[in-house]
Amino acid sequence: MRRLGFLLVLGLFMVFLLAGCNANPSQQEPVNNDKNQNNAVNNVLPESTMDRQQLLADLTGDGKEEIILGPPSSLPPEVLNEKLGGPLTVYSADGQVLLDKEKGAISVVGTYHVGAEHPVLIVVLWGGGSMGMYYGAYLYDADKGQLKQLEWDNYEFAVGELVDDKPGSLVIWNRGLNPEGGYKPFYQRWIYKNGQITSVEKWAAQ
Repeated sequence: MRRLGFLLVLGLFMVFLLAGCNANPSQQEPVNNDKNQNNAVNNVLPESTMDRQQLLADLTGDGKEEIILGPPSSLPPEVLNEKLGGPLTVYSADGQVLLDKEKGAISVVGTYHVGAEHPVLIVVLWGGGSMGMYYGAYLYDADKGQLKQLEWDNYEFAVGELVDDKPGSLVIWNRGLNPEGGYKPFYQRWIYKNGQITSVEKWAAQ
């Protein structure tokens, strides 16, 4: 009789356990999805890219972080001497290439909200100003599924320093090199407008 009672209790316990496992499948799915997403991200990067600057940021507004790969932290002397710059690549979380620039990049600065639908990726590029460098801005184009470089009249601050990113804009300090000689430092505020990065304010630095 005791054995029958034990088997009955054991049977009820197993039924309760199985019912509990199937009752809340939705609570298990996010954990599995997160694990699968992490595995996908880890599998995106080839081993040859591991020495490059890396940054994770949501550039597309889908809630998933894209993988931003800048040039190597230390560019080879021949690259610096010839002003070629290094590669700049952006992958989506599932491994799609959103930007593939073979050369021309010096470093990744970061992502900034400047009034566009998505954050803008700011990088330092070769090719302008008295120091041969300038800032470049890239924005996600949902129609093409790619990052596109924005027009940015940025010759003035080729040797400037990005000092803040107040909501909806960014500010750059520039040493203000005068053609006649000497310097007259200034700040300049920029926003995204009409498909490009536009200056909206400029004032002298104290």
